[in-house]
Amino acid sequence: MSELVIQSGKLQGKRLVLPSKQMVVGRDDDCDLRIGSALVSRKHCVLKNTPEGILVTDLGSQNGTLVNDAPIKGPTLLREGDVLRIG
Repeated sequence: MSELVIQSGKLQGKRLVLPSKQMVVGRDDDCDLRIGSALVSRKHCVLKNTPEGILVTDLGSQNGTLVNDAPIKGPTLLREGDVLRIG
């Protein structure tokens, strides 16, 4: 079971346990994980729980998806302790 710890915003400190299915993250109403910020695209990125860890893929977002402050160029596997920034 993989989880993310939210580091800023109203939910700071909360743990988000990822389901086995992939989750679309964005500000659109039909996203699995909705983030209400103008810095987040309607459909920003996808998080997929895999046996190796969480795989994050940017969906062509306006402000990018970053892992450890570096923009991702393709599907990127998160490792324990990595910092994911959306928007």
